[in-house]
Amino acid sequence: MTHPRDDVERLQRLLDAIEEVALRTPEEELLAEEGPQAKRDEDIARNIVAAHLKAYGLSKREEAKRGMEQARAARAAALGRLPAAPSARRALFERIVANQPALVPQGLTMAFRDGKEITDAEIDSILEALAKVGALPKDGGTE
Repeated sequence: MTHPRDDVERLQRLLDAIEEVALRTPEEELLAEEGPQAKRDEDIARNIVAAHLKAYGLSKREEAKRGMEQARAARAAALGRLPAAPSARRALFERIVANQPALVPQGLTMAFRDGKEITDAEIDSILEALAKVGALPKDGGTE
């Protein structure tokens, strides 16, 4: 399987070679070659290039779509391991702060220790990030 960059480089070399031949061919010869067959050849070449460019664009779009689906699936799997109730997620967060404070951003742990309120959204965000990297307790906090 070729890499898309290799395909682009091959196409560029082909276009360079065609340009070089066209530049070396005397003008009278080029003009003599114009006609119905030259027009058909031009159309064929354009269609080939257009088809390859379209296929390349579609493959890139499909690759991006697969990446988005994988990210969505990873997020859903991470969320599935988190407790459903906000109070249980907060309790899990508190256990992590107490037992593994290095996992939580420093600013939040300092605010938490000072008794400042951390929103459920902030806790959810931290727990989701920890779940994505596999840093949550094995039970996911559902004990």
